[in-house]
Amino acid sequence: MRAFGASRRPMSLATTTLLLCLLFSEGEAQGSSSCACRRDLPSEVLNSELYDAGTGCVYFEEGGVRYCYDAASYGLDVCAAHDESLEPFCAGLFEADFCGREWCYVDDAACAGEAVYESSYFPGFGLWYSYSTCGSVNTFVSWFSDALPRSMTDLVALVESYAISTKSVLEDNYAEVVASLANGDVSCTTLDNACAGCLECAENACWGQEIDALTSNTVLSSFLEDAAAQEEGAVAALACMARFVSPTYLRTAAAEWDDSDRIAYQYFGSQATGALVQWPATAFCDDTYDARPRPWYASAASGPKEVVIVVDVSGSMTTGSRIDLARQAIKTVLGTLTWTDKVNIVLFNSDIVGVYDESGLVEADEATLDAMRAWVDDNVDANGGTNFEVPLRRAYDLLAASRSSSTCSQAILFMTDGEASLSDATVNALVAEAPDVVVFSYKLGAGGDTDPLQRVACATSGLFYPVDDEPSLPGRMAEFYQYFVQLYDDPCRVTWIDYTDAITEANLVAGCAPIFDPVATETTLLGVNCVDLNIVVSPAH
Repeated sequence: MRAFGASRRPMSLATTTLLLCLLFSEGEAQGSSSCACRRDLPSEVLNSELYDAGTGCVYFEEGGVRYCYDAASYGLDVCAAHDESLEPFCAGLFEADFCGREWCYVDDAACAGEAVYESSYFPGFGLWYSYSTCGSVNTFVSWFSDALPRSMTDLVALVESYAISTKSVLEDNYAEVVASLANGDVSCTTLDNACAGCLECAENACWGQEIDALTSNTVLSSFLEDAAAQEEGAVAALACMARFVSPTYLRTAAAEWDDSDRIAYQYFGSQATGALVQWPATAFCDDTYDARPRPWYASAASGPKEVVIVVDVSGSMTTGSRIDLARQAIKTVLGTLTWTDKVNIVLFNSDIVGVYDESGLVEADEATLDAMRAWVDDNVDANGGTNFEVPLRRAYDLLAASRSSSTCSQAILFMTDGEASLSDATVNALVAEAPDVVVFSYKLGAGGDTDPLQRVACATSGLFYPVDDEPSLPGRMAEFYQYFVQLYDDPCRVTWIDYTDAITEANLVAGCAPIFDPVATETTLLGVNCVDLNIVVSPAH
């Protein structure tokens, strides 16, 4: 029994590591018999600028900040949680599960039967590490050997901890990245762009593509790169953020991903550029790829929404390619939605031409979205005159059916190329009936009277978009969710999505968290980070 008044101060990590080093300094290094822990750092490290004999530090540098790790003990001799409480990744409020895992540096050429990974802190210096040689196993596997009851809740909490810890890494280091770039430090600005090729990627039959699980890279098409160049420093900041998040991705994979045939990703979508930072590195590149309108991105950034898409199919929509753009715009908006959202479509001319589901809003799961896309192809045709009041009234009625039981943001996306009256009395009555509904109005084509569209948007605290550049309509309408980012700023929120991988057709489940600028005076979205549950275990299990 502990005596009253007595206390025992817990040993620090440094003290614990020192004692372990003393215990094992005269004996065999720890690790498995076929993959022992290294006794010292390789000469490539000790003879490099990473090592300072005066301080005894081997330095890991990121974002212009140098972090000192004890060159005599970090990762050496013993199996230990060498990363625990160390900056920059394991000293914050939200530490990743791997921070407490035991590992050590090993000689990859002398290891057999153990999973080894090249150091992401000191790449290119012959330094490799292993969790498995220290007995650390995938969390899901470890649960079979403990006596505690486990449930899906535990698995969700584990993946959410990885998503939140990665979010913390990105947010905590963003200010350093900005300051470093402002001071002219370009040491982190080299971007490993998948669109420039993936030199170490190798074909993997199960993945159906070339991958490199020992690193991460970024998908930034030439189209997005040209667009991002308009914002000074955007691509440089992206490269630095990619470097910051890569070690976290690799450590998580090393600790949890124990089956190379199990399809799983970790990824970060950039708000400033639309680029995708991904683990594993792949050779994937698509000039049409933009992370921002993807459902995982929009859902995590803005939360659950109830949306009615109201589209003009009057005779004037036969002008040019407007009716095709209308179909494309509807499908693009649908592409931003997930099962946490609800949606409906209203088509109008001088009256209601069609409603996807007359009974109300429908859940935006994958099967429903596919059915809605097919419905759009079959029903969006142009003819007749134009009336604004009837379709707007129908949209409000559809939202009203779920309003009493919903806490979701509610929006109407109203697109037209025509002109029609919309009385103040009608607008005022709708706003009084449902003051939280936000209307986004879009006027396709130059010219014409836009006053009714502007008035209804302003009256609902929404936004009006004159779309003179007609081909930009789909992208413009798909941006609507960004309005709700400031209304959904919960720092610990993780949104779950269920999706099918486009390349492998594997069923994937991901926990996604929005990333915000921690020093901005108003809510500023930096991007969205996701961790697939499949990193730990296949959903089929």
